[in-house]
Amino acid sequence: MVSLRDVDCAVDPSQFMNAYGWSPGAPLEQRFAEALRSLESRGALAEDDWTPLEANSLEKLS
Repeated sequence: MVSLRDVDCAVDPSQFMNAYGWSPGAPLEQRFAEALRSLESRGALAEDDWTPLEANSLEKLS
């Protein structure tokens, strides 16, 4: 698995959304929280493996 922790992943999807009339079915924060909870429930995330930024983000989303 490749870690993206140190990669700038800023993306602006507005052109895609405008061109195809797409909109998300749920807020991004909700989707991230669901993905993290799912990974954690499967044992795919260990709390001691989180960076401080990831731990802080999860705390805010929970």
